[in-house]
Amino acid sequence: MQSLRRSPLQLDVASVSPPYVIAIDGDHGAGKTKLAKELSRLVPCTTIHVDDYCEGHSKPYLELVHWERLSQALRGCQSSILILESVLLDYILEKVEIIPTYRIFMKRIEYGQWPYSHYIQPKAKLPNSQLDREVSQYYRIRRPWEKANEEVSFNAV
Repeated sequence: MQSLRRSPLQLDVASVSPPYVIAIDGDHGAGKTKLAKELSRLVPCTTIHVDDYCEGHSKPYLELVHWERLSQALRGCQSSILILESVLLDYILEKVEIIPTYRIFMKRIEYGQWPYSHYIQPKAKLPNSQLDREVSQYYRIRRPWEKANEEVSFNAV
């Protein structure tokens, strides 16, 4: 994993009204959970992994999210710093009405390339996997790496 150019924890969190929200978005398997754990070891915070609020596996990802449980966890956050990580994170942030203070986008690199780079082209054939199709469509529409304060690449292969 490449290190961040500037740690989100080096920003002036005292000047931001709580909670300071670090949003970690990106490919599945890119290391979002690992990065969230590493950041949480550096500073007292609450970390929410959206996957922990999903039930089942056979539906589209956003239909798996138990929105009431996730909303309760977010409302119950007492920390001044919140780390929220997931795939399709823009959609989730919009649904729970959170505007992040700092965004990190994580890419999983395979054989020197980002697998989604060709799927995000407007006329490209989408992948077969349901989650990969959802992520590809999300990337085409939202382009979350363009909104990120930092982009991190993880070399998977």
